[in-house]
Amino acid sequence: MNQIVQLFTNVDLRMKRLEHVMFKIGSNETLLAGMKGQISEIDSDLKIMIEKDKDRDDSLMKISNLCDKVSKKTEENYARIEKLSTEVKSINDHSKSVVNQVSTIESEHDKLVQTVIDVQCRSMKNNLIFHGLKENTGENTEELPRLFIARELGVDYHFKFGNVHRFGRHDIIAQL
Repeated sequence: MNQIVQLFTNVDLRMKRLEHVMFKIGSNETLLAGMKGQISEIDSDLKIMIEKDKDRDDSLMKISNLCDKVSKKTEENYARIEKLSTEVKSINDHSKSVVNQVSTIESEHDKLVQTVIDVQCRSMKNNLIFHGLKENTGENTEELPRLFIARELGVDYHFKFGNVHRFGRHDIIAQL
């Protein structure tokens, strides 16, 4: 009987151990169920993060492409600015040359004007201008100054005029 008691004691001990192990398994199952829920949440969060990361990659790719375009356009603009700068310098140099030529032409023009005035004065030095002689239709403009000189001035000399004509309203010019 001792053996039976011993056997029951052993069985009872084993049963207690088994209950203890079963209790631990039960609490581990509860822990595992909780961990399974947490893993499910983590998995869901990970999927969201992967999508956001993909969206960020797409955005970064767009930004990179935009930066490439801006860089290319900046280089093109820089080249255009350099070209325009060279052209402006060339135009400025040409402009200075034109200004010098215009200055020379103005100086020569002033000299020519003075020469023309001198020639006009010289050509007019032998001119006689008669004011106040009435204008008649069919008149002989060369004879009018001769008659005036003879009657009004009392000079009895036959002047030979080179060119006689009226200018203005009534004045007569007679060139000796």
